[in-house]
Amino acid sequence: MKKDREEITEKILSYLEEKPLSIQEISKKVGSNWSTINEVLCELKGERKVREIFSSKNIRLFKLARDDTYLDIPISREGKEIGFYIYNKIKNEWVRKTGKLPTNTDVLKTAVDVLEKAGLDKEVPTVWYLFGKIPLLKYSQEIDYSSGKIENSEIDKEIIISIENIARKRTTHERMLQQYEIYHNELYKTKEKIRYLLNRDLDDEKILKELGNEISNFYFCMPTKNDASLIIEIVHEFALLLEKMILSLKKLNKFKQEINESFNSIWELIAIYMFFDSLNNYERFKDRDELRFMYFENSIQHRISNAKDFVSQLNSIYLNNLEKLPEKLDYSKEAEMIRNVFFEIGTEKEK
Repeated sequence: MKKDREEITEKILSYLEEKPLSIQEISKKVGSNWSTINEVLCELKGERKVREIFSSKNIRLFKLARDDTYLDIPISREGKEIGFYIYNKIKNEWVRKTGKLPTNTDVLKTAVDVLEKAGLDKEVPTVWYLFGKIPLLKYSQEIDYSSGKIENSEIDKEIIISIENIARKRTTHERMLQQYEIYHNELYKTKEKIRYLLNRDLDDEKILKELGNEISNFYFCMPTKNDASLIIEIVHEFALLLEKMILSLKKLNKFKQEINESFNSIWELIAIYMFFDSLNNYERFKDRDELRFMYFENSIQHRISNAKDFVSQLNSIYLNNLEKLPEKLDYSKEAEMIRNVFFEIGTEKEK
């Protein structure tokens, strides 16, 4: 007897909740022919319930379109239940403790603390992203999380302790920096220092010297795995370009916006890689190549292209504003050292 269309649809969505699958794989799991599965998937795609992430002559790959996690990465129903409970409890306890609604950052930082201390991050993975470590499960102040009903006194206890610690910091920015300190994350700490300096007076020699030093530190904090080599090259190119601008252009304030845009595009690229790299630490996502292909490749490639474009535009600005230079630039000892180290590292990576 042929399976009911609604039953087939439910089964497809259920299987895709676990991981992306090809039409052939779904057909085998559901027990229906390729043609029927293809038709249902086309309908679901039109309804924006699934996304086609890969297509070739021999295979088409689909994943579930979900709005509850980043990049449609799957989370178990139990994990979602735990996450909802924690988000709802944090929000209520924060209001009780401070008399104010918590910001998204406040809730996410507290949730990371609770999930890891309670050993629940296997159910709701925590990952490094744009502004620090966050749960894979999204949070929004507009969503009602009261449906998460579990009994766990350890979670309640950790929520109260974490809010006590995190709420002591007066601003969201201070709470963000607090997290970087707790995890000893030099890359994220240096990123914040660079952003701070890029919004200062770039015609001030002391600021420029400090900026040059922090850019150098930033480069040395970069992840060193082989699949980050292209990202490292882009950061290297930006660092050398900024050094040349500092050394040879008289006024940098007028280029502040372009420099900031270039750095922001680079950070967005690094952040998506950090997301991928930190998620790979979990057993469920331990297949690094599969994880990147299934969920991250398009985002990484898009941000690589974007970062390259911004750095290229900044280089054009530099060249167009470059006055005739003396035969030998007057490098400071620090700048000369940084330049030589960059050269040596670049040479090593090419071997």
